[in-house]
Amino acid sequence: MNITAEILDQAYTGGRKTDLRELLPQLGFWMTGKHACLVSQGLTMFPAGASPELVNVQGETILASHCTHLPQDRVLRYLELETATVNTQNQSGEAISLVVCALRLGLVARILDLSFNHLKDRKSFGQKTTRHQLVKASFSDIYGDVSLLKQQLHYRLDSGDLSTPDEEHRQITQLSNHAEKLMGGHGFLLGNSHTISHFSMLLYSLFGKSSSQEQQQAHSAV
Repeated sequence: MNITAEILDQAYTGGRKTDLRELLPQLGFWMTGKHACLVSQGLTMFPAGASPELVNVQGETILASHCTHLPQDRVLRYLELETATVNTQNQSGEAISLVVCALRLGLVARILDLSFNHLKDRKSFGQKTTRHQLVKASFSDIYGDVSLLKQQLHYRLDSGDLSTPDEEHRQITQLSNHAEKLMGGHGFLLGNSHTISHFSMLLYSLFGKSSSQEQQQAHSAV
């Protein structure tokens, strides 16, 4: 399935607003036209509690019986998600990584939205926390960087450059780390900013890398 500017925009909006569990079959739809969870480089992630519908990047159905479930961490248990290795021929594609970049940018924006809602009614040093110059600057800087990276992804697409966007992923990880700190210690409560940042890193580990060396790193990261 050809990646379009519309798909990149949908991925960004999905990362910002869509339920995290629903993003996984949605990612499959963006890449293959099928509402099924993607298998890439022998790895997958899917909602827990049901036999998942799986496809590779070519849109071919992968039997759930080929999966070997991996241990859940506390965040995966909270999100009701599972990861698995898949005994099938490795399939990867740079276009996935570009879409995952857009999705992860949306997740950074989600963290900022969540953090703002958390802080907007709080006060410190006699005024609303969100009115402090440092806090305002942090929100502004991160939102600005998200916007620039989003434009950069569209430029890549327009120029036909679908190579793995390693530098963009690195910058998104940094932005996510900065954004999740805005909630302070509250961000580490399940469902808050750290949960979203953790999910973003899982997406990168599973679908954001393309070489065989990166695949080994993804297995160890999961």
